Amino acid sequence: MSFLRQPEWLDTAPTAEREILDLRTVGMSHALTLGRFNYHKARPMSPPGSEQRHPHWMVLVFASSGTQHYLADGREP
Repeated sequence: MSFLRQPEWLDTAPTAEREILDLRTVGMSHALTLGRFNYHKARPMSPPGSEQRHPHWMVLVFASSGTQHYLADGREP
């Protein structure tokens, strides 16, 4: 199945603001990662104007506080 192919790049490095569990290391081939993020303030995209595109991924986000804004197909849903 082509949608299960290895991603070209997947950042799984933990930082002081995020914990990442790479599910591939425990044998789960249908899920890539789980993450817990603790960002205290918004920051610009890096590099400015860049976009994240994941054509073969499903990204689920649950915000415990604050808001996040997304564009889907070039517009806000």
